Amino acid sequence: MLELSSAVLEHANRGVRLQLLLRGALVAFLALTLVLVPPDNIRGAYYVIVAIYGIGAVAFGRWAWSGGPAVARWAWLGLFVDLAVLATVTLLAGNEASDNWASDVLETTHGVGVDHWPGPDGPSHVTALISHDRADACDLFTFKAALLH
Repeated sequence: MLELSSAVLEHANRGVRLQLLLRGALVAFLALTLVLVPPDNIRGAYYVIVAIYGIGAVAFGRWAWSGGPAVARWAWLGLFVDLAVLATVTLLAGNEASDNWASDVLETTHGVGVDHWPGPDGPSHVTALISHDRADACDLFTFKAALLH
């Protein structure tokens, strides 16, 4: 295996330290988000994921902070752990989001009502129906077509 020169090793270890600081910021962000905006369902799963991720980040940081050739060669694998944690939290949040206000508005796009939208022939009346049960593609198409005219 090739020996790393001291300059390359020093810069690689600086990059690892930056990764560790950013990972710490990510752990703090996830923990703060759970405290300020707690999830409605399966709270325990989120707390366990963030706790294990935080403990792992601290353990990894203790090993990697001092640097060295092994750290420079293998510390990048921690990025896969970051990706796995974020993907898991995102998938859990996406499954849970089907019953909240934001998903109703964003998925159905029926939360908008426009009165007297100006059209080419003067004011026209466009109203979107509020539907929490299902999105009707025809209503959505009609609504978008009316806005474009």
